[in-house]
Amino acid sequence: MQFARLVGVVAVGGLSLAACEHSVTQPESRGWVTKASMPTARAALGAAVLNGKLYTIGGFTTSPKGVYESTLSALEEYDPATNTWRTRRAMPTRRNQAGVAAAGGLLYVIGGGGTNGEIGTVEVYDPATDSWSTKAPMPTARVRPAIGVVNGILYAVGGWKVDVGVVSTVEAYDPATDSWTTKADMPTVRSTEVAVVGGIVYAVGGEVYGSVATPNVEAYNPATNTWTTKTPMPDGRVAPAIGVIDGAIYVTAGLDSTNRYPASVLRYDPKRNTWTSDARAPIPHPRFNLGSAVLDGMLYVAGGQGNGFEATVEAYRP
Repeated sequence: MQFARLVGVVAVGGLSLAACEHSVTQPESRGWVTKASMPTARAALGAAVLNGKLYTIGGFTTSPKGVYESTLSALEEYDPATNTWRTRRAMPTRRNQAGVAAAGGLLYVIGGGGTNGEIGTVEVYDPATDSWSTKAPMPTARVRPAIGVVNGILYAVGGWKVDVGVVSTVEAYDPATDSWTTKADMPTVRSTEVAVVGGIVYAVGGEVYGSVATPNVEAYNPATNTWTTKTPMPDGRVAPAIGVIDGAIYVTAGLDSTNRYPASVLRYDPKRNTWTSDARAPIPHPRFNLGSAVLDGMLYVAGGQGNGFEATVEAYRP
C-alpha cells in the first residue's frame, strides 16, 4: 500500500521534508510539549523552518462533505514567540506528499501528488514578499521525494510513481542555474525520509516494494556521488517525523510493518553509527504521514493521520 492508496487518493503529499542541522539554544525541560494547533487539519503535508518560523505546506484533508480526500494548496506559518499561526499565500499547485526544504532564504516545494497523479512541478515561496514563483521541474516526476540540502544544492531522494511503485532515483537541483542533474541511485529502492549531518545526506527508513516498512539507513556523499550502508533503525517506519538536533538524527511516530504507530523516539549518532531509543519520552499522539522540522532546538511534529486527519502540533526537546 502506497500512502495515497492508504487514504484513497492519488498522490508528500508529503511529507518529505528535509531535515537540517540545528543547535539547542534555550535550556528548557526535555520531552514533549503541545503547541497551538494548525488552522487546517491535514496529512501528507510538508514542513520547513525559515527565519525562525515554521511553515506547513500542502497535504490533503477530508472534503467539505467528508466523502473523499481533498488535496490542498494551503501554506500556514507558525511563530514560536507567540505560539500562533497565520495563513500565507496559497501555493499555485495543489499537492500532497511533496518534498519541502528551505534554502537561500526561500522555501522550495518539489514534486508530490497532484490532482491527477505524480508531478515534477517546483514552486518557490519568498516569505519577504509572500509570493510564489515557478522553477525548472524535477526530471523524474514522483510522489514523496525526500529533500536534503547541502551547500545550497537540493537533493531529491527516492519516492514513488503511481504506475511503477517505489523508485531509487536521486536528482540534484541548483538554484543558481535553475537546473537539475542526475546522481547515483539510492541502493535501496524506496520512498524515505532524509536528514543532513556534516554535509552527508542520510536516507532513513521508509517504504519498499510491497508497502513494507524498511529499517535501512544509507548515507550519500555529494562530494563523491557515492552511497554507504549504515546501521539500520531498530524498527522500520513509513512516513515518520525526522529532524537533526546537535548532530544527531531523531525519528518518531510513523507507520510500522504491522500498521501501527510507534510512539518511541529513536536517536541516531552518525559519528558512532549507532541507534538508541528514548523510551522515557514517547510522542503523546502517535500518527504518520505528518510534517516535521527542527525549530529552536526542538523537533516539531505537525498534522498527520491517526484518528482521522490531524491539526495537532507537538514539539520534542531531547
